Amino acid sequence: MTRHEPLQPSEGIGMSGSAPWRRGEDRGPGAHPPRVLMLTREAGRVPTADQLSAVGLDVRELHQALTDIAEDSPIFAEADVLLVEVASRNAAEQEAFDRLVHLAGGQLPVVAAVEGLSVADTRALLRAGALDVLPLPFTADELRQAVEPTRRPARP
Repeated sequence: MTRHEPLQPSEGIGMSGSAPWRRGEDRGPGAHPPRVLMLTREAGRVPTADQLSAVGLDVRELHQALTDIAEDSPIFAEADVLLVEVASRNAAEQEAFDRLVHLAGGQLPVVAAVEGLSVADTRALLRAGALDVLPLPFTADELRQAVEPTRRPARP
């Protein structure tokens, strides 16, 4: 089931003091359709709920700038993958993305989405630890392909 309705910033956002990056027993490869939390600036720049559902993704969307998100938000505990819109030429957002990936510590894969994506942007975001990088706008199938590695069991 795809939930593509925007979340309100007050829903689960804020400093919790817990460890939102830990995977519960109901999270992980093959447990269910991948739960993707998308942090985007505005509606209408990503595939529709029907398109995302058709490729087997469970998606929630939050319209908020990356720099405005509390890094330890409990809402992240509900996601298998975090998709974050990053402004490629914005130093504050690049720094916030680096911090977010570092805090995720491999527990929560992070996919970046960039408008006007360049090779330099892709390299910088992959070096920062992004699982994948998508151009904005992207298709539902491109997002499915980006999160597919999270569906596979970890290699020993």
